[in-house]
Amino acid sequence: MINNYLVELNTADSQSRTKSEDWISTLLGFLTLVSILYLVSCLPTRNVSPKKNSNQVSSASFLDTDHSDSKPIESDRNITIPAESIFAEQIPSKNKFNFRAAKIELRKIYKNHPIDFYCGCGMQRIFKDGYSILSVTDDCRIATRKDPNRSRRIEWEHIVAAGHFGSQLACWTKTNCQVNGRNLRGRKCCVKTDPAFNQMEGDMHNLRPVPGEINNDRGNFDFGIIPGEIRKYGSCDFEVDFRKKIAEPREEIRGDIARTYFYMEKQYGVKIQSNYKKLLIEWNLMDPPDDWERSRNLFIEKIQGNRNPFIQ
Repeated sequence: MINNYLVELNTADSQSRTKSEDWISTLLGFLTLVSILYLVSCLPTRNVSPKKNSNQVSSASFLDTDHSDSKPIESDRNITIPAESIFAEQIPSKNKFNFRAAKIELRKIYKNHPIDFYCGCGMQRIFKDGYSILSVTDDCRIATRKDPNRSRRIEWEHIVAAGHFGSQLACWTKTNCQVNGRNLRGRKCCVKTDPAFNQMEGDMHNLRPVPGEINNDRGNFDFGIIPGEIRKYGSCDFEVDFRKKIAEPREEIRGDIARTYFYMEKQYGVKIQSNYKKLLIEWNLMDPPDDWERSRNLFIEKIQGNRNPFIQ
């Protein structure tokens, strides 16, 4: 009898332990599941952007905004460019800068790259006549053509000249532009009366640091190729043909110039003649963006609020 009792007691104890173990296992499984769900909820999410069309990074997309011509434009190297650009809308911009404010911001940006655009000379800050100015460094073998006061001083050049984009605005040709009792003409009228001109003039994507005399000599001339390579600025590889009104830049910056023109055309509707655009397309292909051009684009985007989409 006692033996039967012990057997029953052992059986009951075994069943109790089994139930306890089952309950503990269930509890541990539940806690494990809760822990996993919590860890998953803490993982950072990643936005998956739609895959880019490979055509979007093709140089063949840098083209005409004149949609009236349904035929493609071809360059001399048989590069076919679609008549309609992939950038169908104006690029959004928070740009509130005028020319003066833009120059202040650009000085900060170029602390990261103190090299002038046209000649590739170093830049330094010097004091002259009580003022702090930017100048090419002493080791730059740039020569003075005519104006010693500006030959080594750094100025901010509009790659797409102010006369080019300004002349397409009504303020540039306005004959009765009265401001504070004065009748202004051309650029002065636009600066005082047209916010659109001020935004274009202060767009940092279109501004580069260059020696002042070369800035003045280039003026509103288009860029192009000048046979003969007659240099008047010492070691600086930049030529100006005053008779034909053409300026020839060094090869290393020709793509930068082309992409700036494409940007100004897309952003502001600045017109570019078809023959000139063919040359710019060639330059864009010949001289792709380098690390500094891409970095500069990002610096400007952080300050101005938009980037040049032609810099890939």
